[in-house]
Amino acid sequence: MKNRNNLITGLLLTAGIIEIVAGLGHFPMPHFAFQTQGFSSLDQNEANFIIAAVFATGVLLIALGIFTTYLSLSKDTPIKILLYFTTIQSVLWLGRIIIEIVYPVNISLFLIREPTRFLLPIFILEWLLFIIATFLLPKYQPSNLLHKGDSK
Repeated sequence: MKNRNNLITGLLLTAGIIEIVAGLGHFPMPHFAFQTQGFSSLDQNEANFIIAAVFATGVLLIALGIFTTYLSLSKDTPIKILLYFTTIQSVLWLGRIIIEIVYPVNISLFLIREPTRFLLPIFILEWLLFIIATFLLPKYQPSNLLHKGDSK
């Protein structure tokens, strides 16, 4: 039982750290994007919209990463809450994978010519971390994670 707890903790801790790093990576992103011909010719209002969306995504990823990291280390979180959270995160990252496939990033970012080739495996890894944790959680219900309202 303890191994499964360590495995779930490791999966979620890794996922949380990746989310935080990805979120931080969004803040310099407009600098690189606006060095391309297409973005540099945008109207200021259009540019502001894109910058706001990119920064908001960065803030969201950092917040989710901090929360994921917190939940991975907390011994008081009920299994139900972890299961809901990992399920939602699995759906979120599956959606991000689909978006990247349908709308691949084909502009040079961070000196990477085809970011989709770099990003897609990271999105798949993040999805796998959450989906594996989601499927492991119901099988593992240690007494220290259960509250009075939860059942074994």
